[in-house]
Amino acid sequence: MLEKHPNRKKDKYNPYTLTITEGHYYLSFKDGRGKQQNIEIDEMLYQTFDRFELEDISHLNRVSRHIEHSELTDETLNDRAFYKAERIEDIVSESIEYEQLHRAVSELPEVQRRRLKLYFFGFFFMAFQFTGQSAFTALGYSRQAIFFSLLRKAVIVAPLTMILPRLGMGVDGVFWAEPISNCIGGLACFITMYFVLYRKLKRENVQGTE
Repeated sequence: MLEKHPNRKKDKYNPYTLTITEGHYYLSFKDGRGKQQNIEIDEMLYQTFDRFELEDISHLNRVSRHIEHSELTDETLNDRAFYKAERIEDIVSESIEYEQLHRAVSELPEVQRRRLKLYFFGFFFMAFQFTGQSAFTALGYSRQAIFFSLLRKAVIVAPLTMILPRLGMGVDGVFWAEPISNCIGGLACFITMYFVLYRKLKRENVQGTE
């Protein structure tokens, strides 16, 4: 019965296959005409080919670990320029800073933790503000961008900071002013951008295709 040589990863350019049958050593390969050949070899030659195979495996492992095989194109190079791989030192440093921040927040008194949460509550509404202001600025509507920036801080936050504490909310009212202004200012900016710019650009695109 045919005893197979240990199943190993082989270099694709290695044409030889080693086998052992009833204590005899064989070397198989295809000749120049594509015909399969199977010749018997002695143990010393077998061990020599076996050592070469192990050296090839070691080389393949080094190549797979240390040499890049990905195709370099304009797209991949562009991705590398804008999305650089993080170094392990940076990842560890960010993890330590996050743990320190989390620990510092957890050690705050209950009142301060609650007010910190109030201040950042609704912060995601700032995404609407950034989207609207960026669109206005990019398309030359700088006045609108400045207006909505002042609207959120000067027109909404400042009055609420003084009004809410007087409505029975106390110091918490100062911290509620920020999420309320983020919600009102952000949505106002985004909705205005949608009706002033988005629909206008959509109409222009439709007219351009006709």
